Amino acid sequence: MKKTYKYFEEHKTLMFTPSDISKDIISNLDIKKTDKVLEPFKGQGSFYNQLPQCQKFYCEKDENIDFFNWTTPIDLIVSNPPFKILIDDKPKNGLIPIIEHSITIANRFGYLINHRIFNALTVRRLNLWQKQGYVITYIKVYEIKKWFGRYFFIFFEKDKKSILNF
Repeated sequence: MKKTYKYFEEHKTLMFTPSDISKDIISNLDIKKTDKVLEPFKGQGSFYNQLPQCQKFYCEKDENIDFFNWTTPIDLIVSNPPFKILIDDKPKNGLIPIIEHSITIANRFGYLINHRIFNALTVRRLNLWQKQGYVITYIKVYEIKKWFGRYFFIFFEKDKKSILNF
């Protein structure tokens, strides 16, 4: 039976990515003019607005453009995803289904996540994704004080060398 994904809105206060952080992240990505780039959780457009000239697309739940319904192949995904989503009407860590969907549509993707969500990257999951060809090739740590701590930009690529040993 197919799982249903919905956005978890227990807390209506959204934490949009500071533009200096999204600008730094985008500057570290190799984005070509011909690349199709998706920002799956656009919000106020912090990442989307920083993208250089390329074919850019976005999803945004408030505009009824649902990332989990996106099926068009994309070259790159970059975003600050929601930390929790509803899976079969139960709040769960959002990163795992987001990564699993990203694998179905992109060869490269990166997400800004907090230190608690980072703990979801278990050896079992990393092995599973590696068997599908996806590994983490880049991690950058950010200190975002208004968000209470450490955040990690993790970048996955298909058929590349992992920076992690596990």
